[in-house]
Amino acid sequence: MLGVIGLVAALMFPMPNADGPSYDFHDESCPKLRQMVHDSVEEALKEDVGIAAGLLRIMFHDCFPQGCDASLLVHGGYWSETSWPQNKGIRRTAMALIDTIRAKVQSPDACGPTVSCTDIMNLATREAVMHFNVPGYAVPLGLKDSLAPADLARIRELPGPDMSAAELLQRFATRGLDVADVVVLSGAHTIGRSSCGGFQDRFQESTGFARRLRAAATRTGCRTST
Repeated sequence: MLGVIGLVAALMFPMPNADGPSYDFHDESCPKLRQMVHDSVEEALKEDVGIAAGLLRIMFHDCFPQGCDASLLVHGGYWSETSWPQNKGIRRTAMALIDTIRAKVQSPDACGPTVSCTDIMNLATREAVMHFNVPGYAVPLGLKDSLAPADLARIRELPGPDMSAAELLQRFATRGLDVADVVVLSGAHTIGRSSCGGFQDRFQESTGFARRLRAAATRTGCRTST
């Protein structure tokens, strides 16, 4: 499932072309880039496997509003994207990992400031997905970083947990994604954690899934009745 999620996420990247991003963009300027990212992600996953879910969410929440540009990682000034409810719960350890990799890659002893945070974010997410022994996907490189957070109007276009199926399909369609893509991307929620409020409305259903969900939530301290 995660491998397919990665393929769908890759649809949000610009297509490689002669004048823009390409799969071999850093081959000459930073030939060890992929290995450095791979080693850093693998080391981080040994300490916290949940970083995989964190990276996947960061990438999606960065790419959906206005394309992949690392605007989610921009801090300073009056506000950042992570301060808005749509990005509540973004895993800080995953953001810190991206910054740690950036520092390694951009150090004078490595590649210098030739690789964007966007490229590092996308490569790190791919490596996290591939950690689970699923097929990888090609990542176009050479993307540029945003110098400012995305507009609030764009951030508000992120799909919400309380949306109906019809609303989700309509929202994803604005990004060129269809029903199959929505189903696959929903599978990203099979890893990681969620707050109780993200699924409490399911507790009153009578399905077998709802009963299992209610039992699991009870064990972790969620209130299952009103």
